[in-house]
Amino acid sequence: TELLTSLPDQGVAIVDGRTWNQLRTLRLPCPHVTFGREVGNDVSACCVMHEQGRLTFAVDRQIARLHAWGRHHLSSALAAWSVGRWAGLSDAEIAERLEHCLLPQHHCEVSSIAGTLLVDDTGTNCFASTVNALELIQSIDASGERTVVFGEHWTGLIPALCKQLGTLVVNVGSADRLLTTGAHAEQFIAGATSAGMPAKQCFLAKSTDHVLSQIARFSNSHDTVLMKGFIETDVDQLLSQWAGPSHRRAA
Repeated sequence: TELLTSLPDQGVAIVDGRTWNQLRTLRLPCPHVTFGREVGNDVSACCVMHEQGRLTFAVDRQIARLHAWGRHHLSSALAAWSVGRWAGLSDAEIAERLEHCLLPQHHCEVSSIAGTLLVDDTGTNCFASTVNALELIQSIDASGERTVVFGEHWTGLIPALCKQLGTLVVNVGSADRLLTTGAHAEQFIAGATSAGMPAKQCFLAKSTDHVLSQIARFSNSHDTVLMKGFIETDVDQLLSQWAGPSHRRAA
């Protein structure tokens, strides 16, 4: 609220509609624009579809296509749409620019390696991004098993949330296996087993190198593997061990 109320009067506040519903009594020094899936927002999405590597939606009958894995990119796309309108772009121009935008690396970046689908979401290792990534692997149409790999590098992850994340591995990600290491590993496993994952499907590694060396051993063709809690060099190390950097391609 402090940021919103400090905006200059010639600016504009672009706010998620659900957030704005909680701030309706707030007096702003400038106009505001709301966005979201719900009807009644200034920028509202409908006809939302997520297929393999493509997010499609419509705003006021203008179809937009975003080359991205996961529905969670919709919120950012609608925020960008709001900015575009405020800057004077037409809806058609906004849709075209979204279709050609490049998402940052390591944010639900999907690669196919030796027949296994690797979801690298190590760019933001926090609770909310992990939930989004788990939703993504659950939505991927794959005939194999789902493996979640949690490392030791996390941002703002308090111990109370670790066991909860472990339960979400099962309840949100529908994962079949959990490989993990680091200070939170035992809590991750405790959460997963409490949600119904068999203990034999949980692997506690003694180090990052150890868990990385086990990923290829546990993965088969048509499986999906999600990586969270790692840094970029860890991902490079895995790719080098697994298939070599020349084998990596966008799925």
